[in-house]
Amino acid sequence: NPESGMFSLQELLSAGGVTNLDGWQLNEARGVSADGLTIVGYGNHNGVDEAFVATIPGPGVATCTPAPPPCCVPAIR
Repeated sequence: NPESGMFSLQELLSAGGVTNLDGWQLNEARGVSADGLTIVGYGNHNGVDEAFVATIPGPGVATCTPAPPPCCVPAIR
């Protein structure tokens, strides 16, 4: 919001074209790429705490995927 400068990450990703956020509760963004199109952080996906990488390539193109094995970070595209 304009007063605090904070916003909902879920709303930002939805506005950027991410359509498969079902089951995700994104708790915290920990980093953002220089171009602002990739966000890393952690959240909860269907009851499991997981890290995520969200990439916004363009409106209507992004999807959200669950985590791969623990050695990797799940991609939200």
